[in-house]
Order: sequence, then C-alpha cells, then structure tokens
Amino acid sequence: MSRNANTERLGRFLRATRTQQGLSLRQLSERSGVSRSTIGRLEAGDVAHPRPDVLAALALVLAIATAELYTLAEYHLPKDMPSFDTYLRTCYRELSPESIAALEVTLEQLVRQDQGNSQPEAEWVQAD
Repeated sequence: MSRNANTERLGRFLRATRTQQGLSLRQLSERSGVSRSTIGRLEAGDVAHPRPDVLAALALVLAIATAELYTLAEYHLPKDMPSFDTYLRTCYRELSPESIAALEVTLEQLVRQDQGNSQPEAEWVQAD
C-alpha cells in the first residue's frame, strides 16, 4: 500500500463521482467489470499505480473522460493524436479492415477538398 496525495485525490474523486450518480460499489463493479475490492482500494487511495484499463473501464461507466482519471493517477497523456486507423481500430472494434480502409479514403478526400477550399477569400470573389 502506497498512499500519497495523488492516490488519495483520485480515490476521493472516484467515490464522490460514484455516490453522486447513486451507484454502490457493487453496481459500479458489475457495470465496469472491475472487482469491488479493487474499486474500494482505489477509493481508499491504496493503489499507487492503478492499471490504465481499470481506470478506462471506470470512466466509461461513470461517464467521465478517461483522461481525467489518467491525470489524477499521474499518467502523462501524449500531446499528439494516434493515427486515424489506430483510433478507429481502438474505438470501433466492430469495424472490419475494409471499412476502416474506406473511412481512411473518405477522410483523405475530405481533407483534400477542404484544403482546396482554404484559398484566400479574394480568389473566390469574381471581379466584374
């Protein structure tokens, strides 16, 4: 058990969010797939390095941004975004590789279209 101000802050936040939503430890556990004992230890501030997948599961059920829990747990978030296909494979696991490829093509077409429309306004106005 390794308590510090950040683990206790994370625990207080989790407990407050859970209770504000009227959820018991048991309900949160059933909905998130995270054991009651793990949630209890997190809320008590007894977990120095909570697993990211546990935080993500709790965030999903509590309808809060995963990044908020990661920040409270002192995980440093990358400043850049993942590639579009990585994002799609992660967030939309049911999509087939063919659908992801089609979405990538569509995105590229939209980007090219918008880049073509980003010319200075003076070029859009026809002189009489």
